[in-house]
Amino acid sequence: AISRMWLWAFDLVVTELCQTYVSEKNRGVFGSVQTASYQLFYTVIQVAGVVSPDPANFSVLVQVSILVVLLAAVIYTVWYLRVYQPRFDSAEAAYSSVSTS
Repeated sequence: AISRMWLWAFDLVVTELCQTYVSEKNRGVFGSVQTASYQLFYTVIQVAGVVSPDPANFSVLVQVSILVVLLAAVIYTVWYLRVYQPRFDSAEAAYSSVSTS
């Protein structure tokens, strides 16, 4: 149940980011690529389960899944810092120039 809550929260964030940063005319293409990517990775993990059906190897599949999620978090963090850090720095500079006047 707790994992579902985080999944829904993540889905809301993705929807918000798409609506904010993807132009309206490109949202259909973006959504299609997003769905195709999801289906590709879902298929990869399902094939990995078929190729390695031994329950003793289940922990390897879990570890790979965790690593991929962590990689996605790192990629998102790098993107966020590249997009928002310049905005934060310029806003901070503007604030400091106003407060010193």
